[in-house]
Amino acid sequence: MRDKDASAVKSPEFLAAASTFSKLRDYVDPGSPNRSFNEAAAMIIKGTAGMHIMGDWEKGEFNLAGLTAGKEYGCVLGMGDQTFLSDSNVFVMPVTNKPELDKTQDVLAKLLLSKDVQLAFNAKKGSLPVRTDVDVSSLDACAQIGMSVLKDPKKQLPGPDWLATPDMLNSLQDVNVEYWASKTMTPEQFAEKYAAVVANFEK
Repeated sequence: MRDKDASAVKSPEFLAAASTFSKLRDYVDPGSPNRSFNEAAAMIIKGTAGMHIMGDWEKGEFNLAGLTAGKEYGCVLGMGDQTFLSDSNVFVMPVTNKPELDKTQDVLAKLLLSKDVQLAFNAKKGSLPVRTDVDVSSLDACAQIGMSVLKDPKKQLPGPDWLATPDMLNSLQDVNVEYWASKTMTPEQFAEKYAAVVANFEK
């Protein structure tokens, strides 16, 4: 996605990932299409599902249910590859040219980024602090895994929406959905379709 390199899509590594992706279908129940992430989390909590591939924000659902990371449930990064796909939510402060509003925005920004708020918020929601100088020793076992991986820049990957336009991502998602729904499309055919989309967005 970063280089918009269609030839990389036809590599052995991509085909191996595509093959693994197709095998995951055998572990998904018929009711999964269009299921929200919190509904899937509820299935984990109730014991009617064994795993869910989702971001760490899902821990908010487990926290609300009174479950403890490392005890009633666990976490694995990158399907066992121990890499971290980063994404973020942001607050945007508009230019106002009004001193009183600018001051209010400054207060809000300082509050949101304070160590105490970062720690308290992420303990509830399940994400990780954006500050690297926060003592995270009180966060749960899953957060500790994430924080340890974040210390190694080589294990950090940018989220897709950091690298590609919405048009490209939507087009690739269409190919993903088609592949997931098909019982006959081969990894090679999937790669061809995926590469064709990437080629349309090459620099």
